[in-house]
Amino acid sequence: MSRHAMARRRVGSADWDRYAASAASPSKSTILPMNDKLTARDAANRTAALDVGGSFLVQAPAGSGKTELLIQRFLALLPHVDRPDRVVAMTFTRKAAAEMRDRVTKALAEAEANKPIDDALEIETRALARRALERDRTLGWHLVDHPAQLRIYTIDAFCASIARRAPIATRFGAPPRIDDKTVLLHREAARSALVAADPADVRWRALLDHVDNDTSTVIDLLTDMLAKRDQWLKHLVGRDPIALRAAAEATLVIEIESELARIVELFPADLEPELASFLREAATNLADHPAHAERRHWMERCAANGGLPGANAGALADWRMLAGWMLTEKGKWRFGFGAREGFPPKGNGPGRRDREHFKTRMTAFIDACSAVPGLRETLDVARRLPFPTYDDASWNVIAALLELLPRLAAQLKLTFAEAGVIDPPEAMLTAIDALGDPDAPSDLLLRLDLSIAHLLIDEFQDTSDAQIALLERLTAGWVSGDGRTVFAVGDPMQSIYRFREAEVRLFLEARRTLRIGTVPVTFIDLTRNFRSQARIVEWLNDVFPPVFAARDDPWRSAVAYAPSVAACPAIARTPTLDVYADPEAEAEGVVSLVKAALAAQSEHIAILVRARPHLNSILPALRRGGIAFAAVDLESLAQRQAILDLLSLTHALTQPADRLAWLAVLRAPWCGVTLPDLYTLSQTAATSDWCEAVTAPSVRAQLSPEGAARLERFAAVINPALESRGRASLVARVRGAWLGLGGPACIAEPLDLDAAERFFALLGVHESAGDLRDYDVFCATLEDLMAAPNGAAEAQVSVMTLHKAKGLQFDTVILPALDRVPARNGESLLRWRMRPHGLLLAPRKARGGSDDPVYRYVGDLADDEEEAELARLLYVGCTRAKSQLHLTATLRHRQTDTGALECETPQRRSALAKLWPVLGTQLPEPVDVDAKAAIVNVAPLLLRRLPIGYRPPEPSATIPFGFATASHEPIAREFDWAHATAAAIGTVAHRVLAQIGREGIKAWDLNRQRSARSRIERELTNAGVDREAMASSIDAVCEVIERVTNDARGRWLFEPAHEEAQSELALAGDDDGALVHVTLDRTFVANGVRWIVDFKTGRHEGANVARFMDTEVERYGAQLERYARIARGLDARSRLRLALYYPLVEGGWREWDAAC
Repeated sequence: MSRHAMARRRVGSADWDRYAASAASPSKSTILPMNDKLTARDAANRTAALDVGGSFLVQAPAGSGKTELLIQRFLALLPHVDRPDRVVAMTFTRKAAAEMRDRVTKALAEAEANKPIDDALEIETRALARRALERDRTLGWHLVDHPAQLRIYTIDAFCASIARRAPIATRFGAPPRIDDKTVLLHREAARSALVAADPADVRWRALLDHVDNDTSTVIDLLTDMLAKRDQWLKHLVGRDPIALRAAAEATLVIEIESELARIVELFPADLEPELASFLREAATNLADHPAHAERRHWMERCAANGGLPGANAGALADWRMLAGWMLTEKGKWRFGFGAREGFPPKGNGPGRRDREHFKTRMTAFIDACSAVPGLRETLDVARRLPFPTYDDASWNVIAALLELLPRLAAQLKLTFAEAGVIDPPEAMLTAIDALGDPDAPSDLLLRLDLSIAHLLIDEFQDTSDAQIALLERLTAGWVSGDGRTVFAVGDPMQSIYRFREAEVRLFLEARRTLRIGTVPVTFIDLTRNFRSQARIVEWLNDVFPPVFAARDDPWRSAVAYAPSVAACPAIARTPTLDVYADPEAEAEGVVSLVKAALAAQSEHIAILVRARPHLNSILPALRRGGIAFAAVDLESLAQRQAILDLLSLTHALTQPADRLAWLAVLRAPWCGVTLPDLYTLSQTAATSDWCEAVTAPSVRAQLSPEGAARLERFAAVINPALESRGRASLVARVRGAWLGLGGPACIAEPLDLDAAERFFALLGVHESAGDLRDYDVFCATLEDLMAAPNGAAEAQVSVMTLHKAKGLQFDTVILPALDRVPARNGESLLRWRMRPHGLLLAPRKARGGSDDPVYRYVGDLADDEEEAELARLLYVGCTRAKSQLHLTATLRHRQTDTGALECETPQRRSALAKLWPVLGTQLPEPVDVDAKAAIVNVAPLLLRRLPIGYRPPEPSATIPFGFATASHEPIAREFDWAHATAAAIGTVAHRVLAQIGREGIKAWDLNRQRSARSRIERELTNAGVDREAMASSIDAVCEVIERVTNDARGRWLFEPAHEEAQSELALAGDDDGALVHVTLDRTFVANGVRWIVDFKTGRHEGANVARFMDTEVERYGAQLERYARIARGLDARSRLRLALYYPLVEGGWREWDAAC
């Protein structure tokens, strides 16, 4: 038996069949007989959804074909509008928007070509497409040839389009670029706000006092708050602290009393007299114990009230005491009552029988309470409810934030404007602001009101409060019967984007009120699942009703399960659950499942996990198994050991005094110094410095013979890298040291070679004057670089998170690591939550202080919502499967008192814990102790290092190697003769021109150029320009940019219609036997000619410009001809045209055909 086969415990087809036969789930027994009725209703609802005169909210579960329905609705609307852009569709991802646009265009094109079809859904789509084409021909739209007329957006793109229409209102000038990775700009804004703060500002002082004057912590906390500003701005801007405190405390009272009312509602009325009796007797038993006087008094009050305290905030202390009396500290029912609870020991004296009977009755009472679903949980909540008042210290922090956070948001706007970038929340807030209020609409909103006739919204369950505010403004002027419609599609069971501020509550409220914004809607639901085979659908209907909430609870993000009906026939494959003894065995099991699926001809296989770290054992196992896979944004390069070693080497070379960096470099496999030798080196460095410690022969004499030999080889490589600081680029120093030390020989997998090259490329981007401009920014950017395994494009196996899998489908789905729990997010500076009757908010605890009760309670609310979302996340993963579904987990076993083995209960917050009440009792007997012990006996990890005598291999001879001959004398660079300041001006100007090439010249209007001045100043400073020359240097760079953007020649060079256009294109090649590296300032293909243009930022003060330009062509002609010879490898067919461009010289342009 294989190792992993011994380790696992499988619930296979037979087990599922036994479970299905014996399960008492009402869903299955009622669904199957109703299949025909549900199918008929589903078909009727789909037809109703195409009524173009009505507005609808559609609930469409997984696999129900909601995208096809959206496309049909879109096509059905086109014959009823005078322009195609009056139908607007919005979704949440670029992928979804592109898919919808492609499918609409495809439906029109295939209808025009009369392509044969046979699917029932496609028949309906074809009929709708033909009617749309009739309208197209009548009005001359030509949609098949010009699909850009179709307005299908992501919601971010729609907001950006609004911002572009109102540049004055948005105050951005040139349209900014939307980027969802702007945390560095958030941090820069937080840092700028803190630096600009007045030391006497009492608000800043209150905030800094709260964190013990830790400015780095303040910046981290404010950075986090800026990412969520679309949630808190509407609550905090313009609020009076006194009025807000009164409102928040009133909300607390209502919140407390609603929680207490839930307990009263759940508590069985027939048990209240019994409870009062117990409390009276317990109070009597405590009468002779002064230490328990307070406990006795609350017992007497509750007994006098009939058992339960009053459901009002004033009785909260009594409720807390009652909950603590009935529950243990861990929130479980208390079955062991002692003297502290008013139950003296039975003993043998008088009254023994009464005391024994008293405890027996109490046990029966707790048994009766435990049979009430939800009672224990609500009692536990009562114990953690805060009192309905804020303490002054906490509120002082909130009052300070009321002033500081809006200022911080304003600072972020300035930072965004300077960078020409905004994040999605800013795009949303800007769009809302540009549209005005529903009661006072802006001119832009009035224009949009006239242009939009029909609005379609995909994934409505993932909308946020801000997005609903946008929809309310867009539909503010719509009235029933005016011909304008809203069509929203979603599934509350698939709402999984709380981290993006999605609120499933908004879908549930729209369904309850039958209204989206100001528009009345008709609710219809779909039930047929066209994706999964019948046995998977039946399994979902059996397992998930108890995993979801019993009923919808919008304010706790809880959703009830809605069953589906399978449209696909059953096949002989039932979902399985495999339980393993350790993660390594589970990884081997996953590999076996993948191989079995490949053998069974599954075309698309997915491994879906909740968090990236849950793949730590699985990805290496897939590579060992020779399975090609595509990992979608999963494995950060910054977490791979080869890159961590390179990062340590980089830090040691840039910060030679960094002790930790040197220790990591010396311990890495390319050196592998042992711990005793490492200690000796660190002691030496403490009295001198690390550069001397790692290079001095006298230090090596103190090491072991092997350590001395290893350090000698290390010093021979690292010493030139240290000495070349200031004379060679940082990339060259790090790459040279890495190659010389044998870095390529230390990699664990071929993937790391590509990772290293990408590391060097990123290092080059962040390098400035031989150093890193900002080490923290470089590390943050490195974290975003994801590994790309070889063969990923052709792989049948996809590995991704459950969130990434949303909207996809696969033949076989494997959900591993169900027992694992993701790491918790850090505590935010401020917690807030909207409740049915108002806002709750509270600051994090002061450093060294105790938790704020309101802060803790708001955190508990968030935990409840996360728990509810976990059920939906698990549902999304399971419903991706078409044919096969496999679940796997790792669980330890424990020995019971009888000697039997049983699985430990899964940890709370894990996906397996959600499934455990349904599936936990269906597992067969675990493997025996001996087999388990053999499985977990893993050899210890040894120190990996290169042999002492290792030498890097000789370079490959695939490229001829030689020294430049006289014909290859170094070509003079532009600023070899000039002052270093002129060189810095040219370098920075080239960088900005490259950015213009990437973003397009239209984005660089006058406002954008002005906003770039501070960035230019930073780069000139990094390049070493002194303070005296700074102002004139900034002006010089800005003049270059202004001349290029205003010059007809300059605008032509950056014309977006050019093909294959690139700026700062780095190439390497063989030029007459020598390996040379060149960088093309600008290259593109126009009218079949490839242009290679070299920018020159020099001036000419003389009168004869023509002679000057002739001299410059003679001077730089050889350089450009070399560019042409190297570029021939890039473009072997096009005619090559070379040019010199001097934007600061009138008539500064020369062009000629390349000699090659």
